[in-house]
Amino acid sequence: MNHNRLISLHPLLQVLFVFTLVTGCDRLGYLYGANNSMIIAGERVNDSPLIAFLNSQKGLKTRERLVIDCARGKGLSCFMAGKHFGGGVNGTSVDLKKAYRHYRLACQNGTKEGCIMREFMKFTGKGVDINRKSALRGLELYCDEKVEMGCERLGSAYLRKGPYQDHKKAMKYLQKSCTMGYIHGCAVLGRLYLMDTATAQKKLRYVGWLKKSCDQGYSVSCNYLGVMSMDGNGMPQSYSRALMFFKHACNQGSDYGCLNLSYFFRNGIFVKKDNRKSYALVEKSCEMHNPESCTYAAWHKTLHLGVNGKSAEGLKELREICSSFKFGLGCTMLGYVYRFGAGVEKNRSKAVSLYRRGCTYHDSEGCAALGSAFLEGMGVSQDISSALVYYKRACSMHNRDACAEEAFIMARTGGGQWKRKARHRLEKLCLKYNGLGCAYLAYMYEAGWGAAKNGNSAYRLYVKSCNLREGKACYRLGRLYEMGTIVPVDVRTAMNYYVRSCDLHHSKACVALGDFLQARSQIGAAKEAYKFACFREDKVGCYKLGILFEDGTGLEYNPKGAKAAYNIACQEGHSKSCQRLKRLKAVLESEQVRSY
Repeated sequence: MNHNRLISLHPLLQVLFVFTLVTGCDRLGYLYGANNSMIIAGERVNDSPLIAFLNSQKGLKTRERLVIDCARGKGLSCFMAGKHFGGGVNGTSVDLKKAYRHYRLACQNGTKEGCIMREFMKFTGKGVDINRKSALRGLELYCDEKVEMGCERLGSAYLRKGPYQDHKKAMKYLQKSCTMGYIHGCAVLGRLYLMDTATAQKKLRYVGWLKKSCDQGYSVSCNYLGVMSMDGNGMPQSYSRALMFFKHACNQGSDYGCLNLSYFFRNGIFVKKDNRKSYALVEKSCEMHNPESCTYAAWHKTLHLGVNGKSAEGLKELREICSSFKFGLGCTMLGYVYRFGAGVEKNRSKAVSLYRRGCTYHDSEGCAALGSAFLEGMGVSQDISSALVYYKRACSMHNRDACAEEAFIMARTGGGQWKRKARHRLEKLCLKYNGLGCAYLAYMYEAGWGAAKNGNSAYRLYVKSCNLREGKACYRLGRLYEMGTIVPVDVRTAMNYYVRSCDLHHSKACVALGDFLQARSQIGAAKEAYKFACFREDKVGCYKLGILFEDGTGLEYNPKGAKAAYNIACQEGHSKSCQRLKRLKAVLESEQVRSY
């Protein structure tokens, strides 16, 4: 079945398609920093080929001008040229030897920052022979002279693994640089919360340092604060506060700040859903040479999300990002396109192949999608062991939802010891405000897996999970209020939870909502709820939608719509839909004969 047949079912389904997929991979943006390379499971992944492709020639001209000015004895130009060569700024090819040479020239021409970077490169052994002892003495000299950058680099040197690693000294010098007003030093201090097991009171100090550097215009710190607010790590969990920090970060020029802000507009979190704004934000971030944002921009184009008439262009860009630049997120997103047949022939096997490539290229969502495919038998034979392997791999890349899925598989398939182990893992995830972890933990308390049954604990966890925008939890709350288990029967509250869950893309809730509405003779509204479920390939939702179209109860008789709905449900293995589809085809053929 191709995409056109889906569109015939409802003119807005192409737009609704986006909401089905976006939650699976939107949260990637804020998991990484703003560097062009990242550490995943101890391995450095560099996306410099894509960066080079995105960069313009403007930066090259800037570098050439800096080199010329450096030759004329301008120390600051030498320092900036060193930054270009050392960090690959604006398309410059990374050349650490040239970077070291320009930092040395900057120092010789009176720019102390050049001296500091020269010493730091001697400490790391990049671009020059390593000499840690001499480098530390040099950095201490500049820190004693109250050069803020000297204290920050000295602290960063003591953070690095090796014989001189000393966290106490690192904290001492980083605090000194932050106290002197060096915002990068404050930011490094703030980032330490990620690796620190400090007390809550100590973490508040880290937050204070990040806020200080954010207030002084350091956009990276503002983005980190947004991440912390969203995850409830180091400060109370708050989407509204995260939105504020991401706005601040984006306005100050943070590429990841803009990318994370686009997530809020795309999903309507504390702002009105606005696909155009979401697209504009990822485009802005892409212009800052952020490969992840450029991938999302191509995704928007492919799905007509906030931009029209560029579907072919977006699809071409996704293919290029995946094939030519081997950027995992592009492969995963392209897999979703083939999984649901958005502008291409639907092909689940090809989708699985693309998920596999995404996972190979270190995209956690690709590994998680592959795990889901094996778990559900979607495009591959069902294989729980393989699902567990890929969820575990995604979890090692810090994908918390994948960690929750891995733990829940352990709980479902293992004995008492595995269930208890899974419960402990889910408890840790829930404490870190992972909605799926809270939902699965609630289910374990409700079912009595790995612990005694505890309805009150299950209910509280479902509420927490639902408030963290986990559709499965909102659905379970709806069921609890509908059935009167744990809580008294309350039809209105149950319906409200089904609405929230359906809006969060949980198809079972859309079906339950449709049943509620149909029982109250609100057939038009029930049809829309079933459509949402059917578009997410819920076979029961498609079956009930087909019945509404075929019977014409409260609606206009629509045999073609019924045929399309039954076709989806039949392909998903719903036997009654297959029977109705066969009968309906015979009716339509006979009607065509009579018409002729």
